[in-house]
This record gives sequence, structure tokens and C-alpha cells, in this order.
Amino acid sequence: MRIHATLSSSKANGKGNRYVIWTQGCSILCKECFNPQTHSFTDGFDISVPTLVKSIIDANVDGVTITGGEPFDQKRELYKLVRLIRQKTNLNIIIYSGYNYIFLSSNRLCKKIIDLSDAIIAGQYDMTKRIQHSLYGSSNQEVILITSAFNSNDFKGPSIMEIIINQDGQCVITGFPVMEGKYGYT
Repeated sequence: MRIHATLSSSKANGKGNRYVIWTQGCSILCKECFNPQTHSFTDGFDISVPTLVKSIIDANVDGVTITGGEPFDQKRELYKLVRLIRQKTNLNIIIYSGYNYIFLSSNRLCKKIIDLSDAIIAGQYDMTKRIQHSLYGSSNQEVILITSAFNSNDFKGPSIMEIIINQDGQCVITGFPVMEGKYGYT
């Protein structure tokens, strides 16, 4: 699977302590995307699904959030990943996608992925419909609850942002920051 990055502990990407996977490559290219560095299909690194799932298990988290890039652009690997997470753990799974739910559910393999997930955030980010207090970026995006692991309130509330400095000294900003203008944070 082609990955941009992983984070073994985050409280800003869903309910509880979460393992976050940013897939590498995106065919949608939403204007003003918060993760433009994930768009190229050649950047990032390859990791086997079993290795990734072992890392998730070792992290001792409450759930997994898969974002991007566009996870469904790697639907075969994504299916292997969510299936193995389900087989090996009891963790809940949230997947973010720029594709809308109707499009995703009309594809047989994407529908299998959805059925193995607990929640899908579907739809392109639209900066003209930006919302400040939730776990998704714009009001046109849909929160699709697949199982009872979450309720709609789990995706509402104050925006949370984490700033992490990793062992290499690289700064990682994750979550859903309240942004002023194009580059300023409040």
C-alpha cells in the first residue's frame, strides 16, 4: 500500500485515541486541500498491509482513521487493510474520502470496504462551505454511520488540532484547525 505517513496516536482525528493513516495519491485534488503533499502518486512509501496492521495492533489504540490522499484510489489495498483490521482487532474504522457516498456505494469493491468500516466521511472538501466545529471540513460532506460504534454527535463539537514534533524534528499538524485566511491559524 502506498502511504504518505502514519501517526500511532492521535486524539484529533476521531473519537478516542486513534492510529491515523494518510494514503499517498489523490485523483480528486480538492481546492485548498489541507494535505496537498499527499496528492502525488509517486511520493510516500510502500508498506505491506500485514506490516501496517501489526503497527496498528502494537499502538494500543481505540480505532483507526484512514485519510489521504484518497484512500479509495487504492481500493484493492484498502480492502485488504480494512478486512485484516477486522480479522485481527476490535478497533473501529473511520475512512475519509473525497468521493461522494453514491459513487462509492455503486462500486462493488468500494461497497465491501464501506461495509467493513464504522463510519465514512464522503464528499469533496469545499472551502466555500467550510465549517468550524466538526471532524470534517465542509458542510457538503456526508457522515455515513455504518455501525453503532459512532453516533452523529461523535463528529460534531470543537475542532481539534495537534502539533507534533517527531523524532526527526519534523513538525506534523493534524486534525481540523480553525483557520483564518489562507495560512493563518487562530
